[in-house]
Amino acid sequence: MPTTVVRKVCAATLVLAAAGTAFTLLSGTSASADPSAAVWDRLRTCESSGNYQSVDSTAAHFGAYQFDQSTWDSVGGKGRPDQNSAVEQDYRAQYLYRMRGWQPWQCADSSHLNLQNDASARTGRAPSYAESARLRTGGTPAPTPVEPPRRLSTPKPASPAPALRAVPPPPAPGPPARQGAPVPSPVPAAPAREAAFVPPVPASPLADLIPPAGSGTLVEPALPVVTLTYGTCSPVLANWQTQMNRYGYGLDGDGCYDNATSSAAHQIQYANGIHKTDTIGPYTLAAAYIGGSPR
Repeated sequence: MPTTVVRKVCAATLVLAAAGTAFTLLSGTSASADPSAAVWDRLRTCESSGNYQSVDSTAAHFGAYQFDQSTWDSVGGKGRPDQNSAVEQDYRAQYLYRMRGWQPWQCADSSHLNLQNDASARTGRAPSYAESARLRTGGTPAPTPVEPPRRLSTPKPASPAPALRAVPPPPAPGPPARQGAPVPSPVPAAPAREAAFVPPVPASPLADLIPPAGSGTLVEPALPVVTLTYGTCSPVLANWQTQMNRYGYGLDGDGCYDNATSSAAHQIQYANGIHKTDTIGPYTLAAAYIGGSPR
């Protein structure tokens, strides 16, 4: 066979091989997408007959996806699930799927719908509202919430302008003075007081690195030495309580993890984009000193 023909055959073979590889990669990308709207429709129908205001007979599971309250809270939900909009319930359901796959839903197990996790399950990646709009057939993307502007370093306050002296009005005319009697001098007005200067609260030095409030981006690592649980007492926690009192919490400062300490921890976790937990870990400890203000 002539050399020119051999080269053309080899080139054609390489082109076909490259096309097959590209097709395989594209097919793999498509297979890793989130579950389709039809799959979510089947799940909602099994869980709640597709009713977004559903409450089960035990009053422990709510909404179209039958969230319990603690699971709803774990993905950043506010209030009770069934009292939120369908858009919000869809968003939190997709967020839960990306955190834990189909595991939280009884209807997804092998004795019911036998749903299988895809590549997006358990990635921990928060969805957008536009992505979660695809959970319902014919759903339209909800408007993406506008992220609040990040705090920049506080500018130095301008020096207050000097107060102007009030010019006293001329004295009212009195009876004519007797000849030779001294004329009283008018009493000068008191100078105006300057307003007291209130120093601004300094911004966190890590303001540009702190995730948006309520995003739950930071997940506390489980470190035995610095992870504090409810009911424990520690000098480390006493220092943390004293630091939190700078924000006006009024904690006892005894170093013991009680209800007031738990509430303060949840608020500073929310303000600094830390995933809400019932423990105080290294991120929550550090946020009290170098994070954003919880109030």
